[in-house]
Order: sequence, then structure tokens, then C-alpha cells
Amino acid sequence: KTFAAALNFAPHTAGHMAPEVLHLGLHADGWRRTDAARLCGYEDPIYLTWGRTTIAHNTVTVDETPMFPYDFDTESIWECDHWRDRISDSRLALFQADAAFKAMRATNDRVYEGVTLDRTVVLTNRFVIDAFRVIGRKTHRYDWAVHGVGEVQAPVDTEPCRLGTGLGYRHLIDIRRFRKPAGQVA
Repeated sequence: KTFAAALNFAPHTAGHMAPEVLHLGLHADGWRRTDAARLCGYEDPIYLTWGRTTIAHNTVTVDETPMFPYDFDTESIWECDHWRDRISDSRLALFQADAAFKAMRATNDRVYEGVTLDRTVVLTNRFVIDAFRVIGRKTHRYDWAVHGVGEVQAPVDTEPCRLGTGLGYRHLIDIRRFRKPAGQVA
């Protein structure tokens, strides 16, 4: 197998960019295996309620809220870091492209107040490791979305669940939750 990965850590420079910090796109054998929101342009009726939400991308959403600068309900598609006196850029911590394996790591503590996103991806000729750490100073709800392309088998030990009707969440289908081990408190 041939694996390829794209990790979005670039600066947020334009108002029409998506709230997808540390979004991971995966390809295998020349085919896309994960994807982000697919829309028909800015006029798409679900642009603001899907494409502009973090849950529509392969990253972590905190407290069911899109990442800064899209963390509020608006009719504008042009929100931008510079309009709100804050910058949401991630930091590249590692990029290694050796013959035996490739690795990349990026962090961001600017898109969710008090939360650090830290993602490391390792690729070899046989597997992909995706280690995503989310560190918060207080209790939050963390939703880690992975949008597969094609038919995706549900992981073992999962059960159907509902996540709500907030921005982005209302568009999700076939949601699965890992079962808690016996004796573990929610």
C-alpha cells in the first residue's frame, strides 16, 4: 500500500477558509480515504450550517462549537482572524520525510480558549498512526470526527448514538460511540 496524508496547520489568512485546524486528509493507493465537507460553493444552502463548522472536518470539535474565528452564529461567510484581534495559526512542531517513514506534528492553542490541540501523524508503507492529544484546563466535551469516503465498517464495540442538532451536528449520519469499559464512569 501507498499512504499519503495532508495535515492542515497553515495560517488562517482568508475569511472563506474552513474552521478545520489540524484536519487530516488520508489517501491510500491513490484514492481519498477521508474527506471534509463537500459543498456546491458559497450559495449551497448548508454552507453556514455545515461547511463553516468544525465537526464537518477530520479534527476535534470542543463543546459542539466551531473553532475561532467561526465560533459564533453569523450570516457572513467572510469571518477572519484579523477582524477579531486574535490569530488562529497553528505551529508546526515536526516534519520528517525519511524513506522508512514520514512524520508530522502540529499544535494549536489559539482556536479554543484554554484547550491545546496536538496532532502527530506517522506514515509507513504498512500503516498510519494518528495520535491526537487534546489538553484542556477544565472539563469539555470533545468530539473527534473522521469522515470516511465510501462504505466504512463500524468499529467493533461501538453503538449508534445522537449528538444533537447544533451547527454542523444536524447533518451527521451513522454516528457511532465507543462503549465504556465495564465499571467506568461517564
